[in-house]
Amino acid sequence: TAALSHIHDYGGQVLGTSMTAFENDLGGRVVVMGYYPWSQIHSLAKSSQMKAVAEWVSAGRLPALVESYSKIVLWCRGGAVVLLNASLDPAEEAVLRWKPGGTGLRLHAMSGAARNLAADGEGRIRLPTLDPWGIYLLVGA
Repeated sequence: TAALSHIHDYGGQVLGTSMTAFENDLGGRVVVMGYYPWSQIHSLAKSSQMKAVAEWVSAGRLPALVESYSKIVLWCRGGAVVLLNASLDPAEEAVLRWKPGGTGLRLHAMSGAARNLAADGEGRIRLPTLDPWGIYLLVGA
């Protein structure tokens, strides 16, 4: 068991543990948070923390992950990913890590437009600018 964070009062006194991680002998992993972690999910710090927790809990087996800071929401199923830019601003220069393998990918927009994308040797894809509240489908080509 590892304490990942603590709650401090304004005087600097530690009030208790707010996040712990545990791995059992069979390799099962769990993270427990003693607060509502979703309230600041669109801040860089909380987004980065939640991505790191998800990566650890899954033992690095997430099929896709937005590595850059953006408000892109992912739904993964098999060899496909649905991306939603959940922002009123365009998502520019977002980087997606894709694990299903292969380097040839095709990105389909709701408008019907499609474009080919390529992953680098580590499965990272630089996404084109995604429209505000735009929905996209990314599949292996």
